[in-house]
Amino acid sequence: GDQEDDDFLREHNAMTGDIEQGLKLDLEEITRFVEAATRPHIKQQLASIQSGVQLRLKEAEKLRSQQTETATASAASTTTREQFEPISTYGWDQEGKDISIYISGLAGVGNLPKEQVQTSFTSTSLDVRIYGLEGKNKRLRVPALHEKVDTDKCRAIVKADRMVIKLKKAEAGHWSRLDLDPKKPKFNAKSDDPTAGIMDVMKNLYEEGDDEMKRTIGKAWSEQQQKRPF
Repeated sequence: GDQEDDDFLREHNAMTGDIEQGLKLDLEEITRFVEAATRPHIKQQLASIQSGVQLRLKEAEKLRSQQTETATASAASTTTREQFEPISTYGWDQEGKDISIYISGLAGVGNLPKEQVQTSFTSTSLDVRIYGLEGKNKRLRVPALHEKVDTDKCRAIVKADRMVIKLKKAEAGHWSRLDLDPKKPKFNAKSDDPTAGIMDVMKNLYEEGDDEMKRTIGKAWSEQQQKRPF
């Protein structure tokens, strides 16, 4: 129901917020290393890592924004008088980057005015609403898809007694299910040390780098330890 979907969204938003905070800490950490570097080739390697963290942070911020919009829309819908009968039976398959969702048992849906059959897509969610079908409102909602989709290439096809929803994967790859498994988050968001990932990268650079790289990382690492509270 809507309450379960809202609970899932809140949990997923919290997870995304943790990821975003961890990336911010990563960025602060790597920025200190970049500023401490003096040799151009070392600074270039560290700056490359810095750019990668910045890109991941932007993606996390964008995802959080999209999820907030979805949650806001969901909250708004609960304040209206709309009542939906959930569409719980449907089929789906995939071929390459194409996903097809088949919703049957919708006798008369093809005769409804277009404004009574609404389909909305975000890069991570799907919402199908059918109003006034034999006196009932019906809805198929997937608040968190298994992976991202290209919304510009997603569409709905309405037939006389059924609908076909076409999704286009943002990236190629097999989907084991249509929705995101809440028991298996894609990111390990809750870590005792949010900077553990970037520290592993820096450790590898230290072990594989030349003497100048070791001195640069060692100096920055030492300064960082001194700044931490006891």
